[in-house]
Amino acid sequence: MKTEPASAVLLYRSMNADGDHPALGRSHTCLGVIVGGPRGETEVDAGGYVNPGAGVMSVTPNDPRGLPVWRLPKALGGTGAYDLWAISVDALPDGLDYRPDLRNPSRHGTIVPARRMLLDQYEDLLSSTRLSWQRVLALPQV
Repeated sequence: MKTEPASAVLLYRSMNADGDHPALGRSHTCLGVIVGGPRGETEVDAGGYVNPGAGVMSVTPNDPRGLPVWRLPKALGGTGAYDLWAISVDALPDGLDYRPDLRNPSRHGTIVPARRMLLDQYEDLLSSTRLSWQRVLALPQV
């Protein structure tokens, strides 16, 4: 569900680094999703599948200033301890979609499975984007 020209939409996420790329993992501070528990982002059905509305990885579109201050790195004016990363929507592989949050589309969205798929497939697709994320060293001009 790409709602704007793909090249115009950058997605931002605060994540741990693993060398020159985001760290992989089931955490709010890694390239991945949390499954189950009180802070779970992803609902998995009894067959091990996630649905487009149930599997999510949170991002902020277009302007990283939309991140909560605790997610924006200290070097960029926030209080966060993690690096800031960006990816273009057009870098998402077939099988992943960007979905703006209807309650707050300018500040929040999610990367979701494009169709019903196994959790392992969804996580593999998220992992496959690892090399496409770029570390953000300066805030974009407003």
